[in-house]
Amino acid sequence: MSDLLSKGMTCPVCGGNCIKDSAEIINSLETIFLPCKSCGEKIRDKRKPPSEDFSMPCPSCGKRFIDDVLCHCYFIMAEERDISPDMPLMSVGMPLVNPGFAMRRPPHLPAKSLVLLSKYVSLKSAKRIVDEVPEVGGVLKDENMVPGISCGEEGFSFHKNRLLAGCDVRCDVFHAGRQPFLIYKEQSAMHIEFPRGFDPKIMSVRSNIHKYLPDIFVDACSGAGTLGISAALFGVNSVVFNDLWYAAAFWSSVNLFSNRTLLGISEFRLLSDYSSLKENPAGEKIITVACAKSPYGEFKVYQGDLKNLAPYIPKGETLTALDFFEKKNTEFISGAISKWKTNTGGHAFIP
Repeated sequence: MSDLLSKGMTCPVCGGNCIKDSAEIINSLETIFLPCKSCGEKIRDKRKPPSEDFSMPCPSCGKRFIDDVLCHCYFIMAEERDISPDMPLMSVGMPLVNPGFAMRRPPHLPAKSLVLLSKYVSLKSAKRIVDEVPEVGGVLKDENMVPGISCGEEGFSFHKNRLLAGCDVRCDVFHAGRQPFLIYKEQSAMHIEFPRGFDPKIMSVRSNIHKYLPDIFVDACSGAGTLGISAALFGVNSVVFNDLWYAAAFWSSVNLFSNRTLLGISEFRLLSDYSSLKENPAGEKIITVACAKSPYGEFKVYQGDLKNLAPYIPKGETLTALDFFEKKNTEFISGAISKWKTNTGGHAFIP
């Protein structure tokens, strides 16, 4: 596939321009959710039904206080009988703002800046919400399970929440030290990892990098690529990303592209398209999804079982983050670290 730096990347969910250069979003953070002097703000008790109607977007700036947005969604769902009129406002669901970052005050939302994750929403309501509530970009049906892969006696199971209307691509803002960066994800296929302003996993990456001074950082269970991108921003020139789950590998690639300016990337190639990855959600074989180069090193993104990854890791001093989703199984984790060190070498840690 051709170098995307000259073409840009279209959203694989809606075909729009949802995926932006990180600098564009980062430069807007101070003002994106701030009200203007004409904005109203009525904080509602989320444990009770709304006692009055909602306000419409501000005629001056076009933003609307988040509680009014949720009330608007509530009344649509009540009209469609998804929820009863005596249910609390919080029954609408979980509002996921876009971009997501640690905030000091509730946001005033511009258009298409919210993805709603709801247990009760119907298809009809979801379509109405996307059409009638300007701040909502997408509505997801909460299937009451964590998106991704689980492994049982009969093999792998794949879980996703269901996109009912609109687009569910959104980004969160994390920090590698003082440097903010973006992590995009298709929220129906990825677990929620909302920034809190301080991330122990990223701090663990930094402390291990300072301890071992690696040439290569391996984000072996990459998710959307947060730890691998952090490692690059902390000074590791070559980073390898890998995940068994197709969506994780794809969005790790997207996030390399989105943060290309921060990472000094001069060449980026997407080698596996989204639709072909979806056809094989998880497989043992290692597939190259994307590659990128900077003046200092290179980045590779793979999909596959980490036990087969060793031949794809460049020679040099390596440091591997094994961020297993299920950390309660200590026997499994200790065995996995031991196997990794035996098969691959280098240093490894659980962030």
